[in-house]
Amino acid sequence: MGVPMHYKANGKHWFNRIGKPKDRSWDPDPEQAFKGTVIFGEVEGDQMPSADDLDEWLDRRAEPLAKRFKEVMHEFGTTRMEPDSVPEEAVVSTC
Repeated sequence: MGVPMHYKANGKHWFNRIGKPKDRSWDPDPEQAFKGTVIFGEVEGDQMPSADDLDEWLDRRAEPLAKRFKEVMHEFGTTRMEPDSVPEEAVVSTC
């Protein structure tokens, strides 16, 4: 199972904004936006990463997040659609 398309890019964006002034008054708090983007606290033992290990930290969480996603889907009686079961006309290109 892959990760959401922009999980890593968005996580890095918000992490790198922590402690910096907001560009616009309506911008969210960067730390809260980071935590929401990466679903902080959903992986056992989650601790804020350092700038030096951010990439590895994001990569390391992908598998446990995917596992937790499947567990929650199962709890609600839903399963993930496999890519080969999606009708071609339902696929939206991002390019």
